[in-house]
Amino acid sequence: MKNIMIISALLAVVAVALYVGVSLRWNQESNGKDNVLTIGFVGPLTGPTSHVGIPELRGKEVAIEIYNQKRTSEMPEIRLVALDGKWDAKTGSEKLKELVETHKVKVIFFVNYALLDDIIKYAETENILFVNTHNNDSEIASLSDNLFLIAKKTPQLGTILAKDIIASGKKKVFLMYPENQPFYIRVKKGLEGYLSNFQGIQLLEYQYVKANRPDFKSYIQKGVDQNADAFVFFGHGEIGYAFKDARELGINSGIYSLNLVTSKQIQKKAQGGVEGVHFPFHTYLDGNRFLAKEFLNNYKKNFGEFPSIEWIAFQSYDGTAIVLNSIAEVYNSEGNFIKNLKRSLHRVQDYPGTSGDITISEDGSSSGIYHTLYKIENGEPVKQ
Repeated sequence: MKNIMIISALLAVVAVALYVGVSLRWNQESNGKDNVLTIGFVGPLTGPTSHVGIPELRGKEVAIEIYNQKRTSEMPEIRLVALDGKWDAKTGSEKLKELVETHKVKVIFFVNYALLDDIIKYAETENILFVNTHNNDSEIASLSDNLFLIAKKTPQLGTILAKDIIASGKKKVFLMYPENQPFYIRVKKGLEGYLSNFQGIQLLEYQYVKANRPDFKSYIQKGVDQNADAFVFFGHGEIGYAFKDARELGINSGIYSLNLVTSKQIQKKAQGGVEGVHFPFHTYLDGNRFLAKEFLNNYKKNFGEFPSIEWIAFQSYDGTAIVLNSIAEVYNSEGNFIKNLKRSLHRVQDYPGTSGDITISEDGSSSGIYHTLYKIENGEPVKQ
């Protein structure tokens, strides 16, 4: 009887040791090499929205390079698999599936809210952690415990525009944005929410069908016919033509848009039409200037140029660095890696990033990154 008890005790010790060993080495085994952790990114790396995806990817690459250079022997080397999800749900869904099933990654960065259905599914069935360093919204973050959003707050962009519209004495606001795009719905919420606090303000809302060259004139003409005195255009690469069409219809002031109007792609299509446009934006002037300048120098050293849109690269770098710090903290801890990683991320408070002092909330959203009002003057963004 005594021998049986001793054997049982030994087996229990072995079982615990095996469990701990597996929990500590799950990542090495799944990636086929000791002390290497592969993470994933899916975003628009080609096509009309590549001006979003390229600085997103490069910001992550800078963060990973710095991490790998400074890591200790107990911290995992980080490898990144980046896939081109373009800006459509079908392609993005296919690339997400590839990251999950082929590359077996457990941490995935994404950009497009249109992938949320797939993301929630994989978060629940595969216990994958998803991070968005492009957009941030409490309602979106609350969809899954495995979802973290480290960026500027999406509805805030609309609120910034609305404040300037009210301050300028505008009364009839024409809003045009692409259909079936969850991001623009979130921005619109901030815009109309603030405008609703004031009497006598009318919002004229139109959704257009995305195409290489939408017929924007027919939409904008409706605003002209209804005597709109503020014109708000949301969209990606194609929206550049809206500014050109608005100018040709005689609209020379009261034009508002979002933080992508600085992209070369949009400005080329606008043919000077973005001059004077007001928009929410973020540059090194709005965050930690010292850290931002240091990052920009690293970015240029790596890629031979500064980011085409600063705020995208700043947020990507900051959010990725935060996640990497948490990975390093919990990598060799006992227990479930993803659970430990989430606990670590929830403890982030006033992280000194290039774009501001960042705190992660209980629901997985974040605060500390803020856009302010800018205006295009002589082709460049000028803080107002």
